[in-house]
Amino acid sequence: MGRSILAAVVILSSARAQNAPADKARVLSVSPGIDQEIFDHQRVRFDVQVHYSLASVDRALMAVYVERYENGPDGCDQVLKHNTEGGALTPIHRGDGNVMVHFDWHETNRHIPFGAAFLAIGINFWADYGGRPRKQLARFGTSFCRPVLP
Repeated sequence: MGRSILAAVVILSSARAQNAPADKARVLSVSPGIDQEIFDHQRVRFDVQVHYSLASVDRALMAVYVERYENGPDGCDQVLKHNTEGGALTPIHRGDGNVMVHFDWHETNRHIPFGAAFLAIGINFWADYGGRPRKQLARFGTSFCRPVLP
């Protein structure tokens, strides 16, 4: 009897998760463009245009940031060695919208040594607690991968 109750709870939880509203975000454009070279030790101002759909909560904070990956054959597809470097939090509200986010990037050597590497733009949604992020609501991965030259 205990197993059937557990199975019913799992099925109900799964059904609720499938019917939950989906949050979405994607990068529409990045300046400087991926055709412009970026070098290590260079400070770069990024302008990132994002389209979002927020359905799970009334308001959230959208984090748009640079992820720097260790130089290697996998480029931005690496999972283990990366740094989050630079970014901005932007308040968003339920519904769809386009937002232009501006922030500066410069490399750190926290986990990745200085020199050749790869950069990509990432987006996360966070629960908004008085303008401060507390609980991650969604993570959308990275896009617009580009090399960093030594």
